[in-house]
Amino acid sequence: MAHHRNALPLWLLLSVAPCHAGGIEDMRSHGSVQGLYEIREQAHAFVAQQNAKGALLWQAGEPNVKVFVPRCVVALQTRWETIRWSSTDAQGAVVPQSRRVIAVRCARTVDPPQQWSVHVPVTTIGPKPQER
Repeated sequence: MAHHRNALPLWLLLSVAPCHAGGIEDMRSHGSVQGLYEIREQAHAFVAQQNAKGALLWQAGEPNVKVFVPRCVVALQTRWETIRWSSTDAQGAVVPQSRRVIAVRCARTVDPPQQWSVHVPVTTIGPKPQER
């Protein structure tokens, strides 16, 4: 009997949670919501530009599917940003940490006007191969 009682909250959660079976491909802009698909595509375009002109090759990841932002009424912008934090090592010393991300930014949203920035993870693939 207790087994069925424990399953009920899980069933309720699954029945009301939005289902994104297609993933970010199906999360397009609509109404007053900016789609993660467009945010991801902007990040991928930025990485392609950076890979064409830089010495390192980068690969953009996926934006967090939990992100929900209002629709942008101007063109999305992209730039490099660095996230910084601290951790401690085994001896208790503070160790500064950082990682690079792509910031996809909206300068003005639908009513009410506001700004937002979504960080998309990025990884280094390695140095660009030398052309012969």
